[in-house]
Order: sequence, then C-alpha cells, then structure tokens
Amino acid sequence: MFIKIDSKNRAISAFMLLFVLLCTMIALSAYAGTSSKPDAPAFNCISVDASELQCKMRGTWDGIELVSRDPISGDFEVKILADGTITGSYSGIISGTISGCIDSRGNFQAKGIGSGPDIFWSGRIQKSEAVILGSGKWFITSIGKGTWSGKSY
Repeated sequence: MFIKIDSKNRAISAFMLLFVLLCTMIALSAYAGTSSKPDAPAFNCISVDASELQCKMRGTWDGIELVSRDPISGDFEVKILADGTITGSYSGIISGTISGCIDSRGNFQAKGIGSGPDIFWSGRIQKSEAVILGSGKWFITSIGKGTWSGKSY
C-alpha cells in the first residue's frame, strides 16, 4: 500500500515534524532545569554568626538500604565553625567527607562525598546547657535513608 504524496500530505507532514520538534524542545528545556538527583536538596551556604554552636561533634548514623531493607550504620565527626561552616567525615558501610553549613537558627544541611554515592544530611543543631546536640535525617538518592544524632565533645 502506497500513500500518494501531494501538497496536502506535504503540509501535514511538515506540520507533524514541527509539532514533534516543538514537543522535544519543550521536554528538553524542562529537563535542563532539573537536577540529575531530583530529591537532592539545593542549598547555598552563607556566612552566619553561629559562634554559640561552634564545636566538634561526634555521633552515629543508621537506617536502611531501600532495596534489600538491610540495616546500615556508621559514625561521623564534624567541626562546626563560628561562621556556620561544617566540615568532617563519616564512616561505616560507606565513608567520605562531609561539608555543609548551619543557618543562624541551627538548621543543618550538608553533603557527603566518598566511597559510595553522595549522602545528604539535614537536621538541627542546638545548645543544651553546656553541650551542643544535633539530630536529623540522611538519605542517599534511591539507595538508603535514616537518622543521625550527635553531641559536642
């Protein structure tokens, strides 16, 4: 079966080609504005006065691997500077370095880069008498999630 091509069919073909190209451009522009990790937090660290929360903190993290449901856990140690900058490391089934920040209210966000996929940390740091406490959540996109807690030393 053959289709007879005349000027009407050419116009329809040209219109369909333009329609497909337009849809592709719209889809690509929408995709270009997204992160390769859609649930990864976006944050920008700015210098704040976090001198009341300045400390060295140790703690633990634990949770589950999302596919196997196996428990995973480890330790972490960070340094919180007076300007709100956080640096440190984590270890366990995966290990790496942590970098991030806290805001003036003690909200914590950081990213861990190391032996496995990136790990994202969030939570709260607060002063409780002579000790500084922290707790929150962590996740690895599509792989694992859990909680963390720590205190100054």
